[in-house]
Amino acid sequence: ESLRKKEISLHLVYNSTADHYGHDFGPGSQRLIKELQALDNQLEVFICECLKIDKSTTFIILGDHGMEQVLHRVDVIQEVNAIAKIHKLKLIEDYIYFADSTMFRIWYHSKKARVSFKESLSKSNVLTTYGNLLNSSSAKEFNIPLGDKRYGDELWLANNGVLITPDFFNTGGGKQGMHGYSPNQINSHGTCIVTGENTIP
Repeated sequence: ESLRKKEISLHLVYNSTADHYGHDFGPGSQRLIKELQALDNQLEVFICECLKIDKSTTFIILGDHGMEQVLHRVDVIQEVNAIAKIHKLKLIEDYIYFADSTMFRIWYHSKKARVSFKESLSKSNVLTTYGNLLNSSSAKEFNIPLGDKRYGDELWLANNGVLITPDFFNTGGGKQGMHGYSPNQINSHGTCIVTGENTIP
């Protein structure tokens, strides 16, 4: 119906199928494949119906990220709080943190916290096995402003296929697929399909 209104030139439609089933069942799962086949059929009908209204319509089908199979789960919050306990550091007073699914950030509120964490985080067997602390080289590679307080005093990036659980978005840890890893990983890449009679080859 929106397409029939000639004054509207851009129509945005969102479908969460790939993301939803990719997270819950994993990128290679039969359930995701089944749902993608159904989505493919829906898109075929949708495009055909749109072309009946306006045959000059251009379609841009965009997936903004890929999906990686979750292979390991790591409780980074527990590891960081254990380090804090050893050094008698108090949450909020000495430090705060934020746990994403694939990235952990920490802010220092005291000099003691800065000194203690800087040494302990780099020596943590858990953190060095399943990810890496951001350094000047990786910050430049990923275009992350190192030392910018908006992003944290310290950033830990999970290795490909590693899921931080619990995090501030998911408490159950049941996700089988995740995204948000290094853009150098091919499975992190998105997809873009453009089609229509006005499309430039």
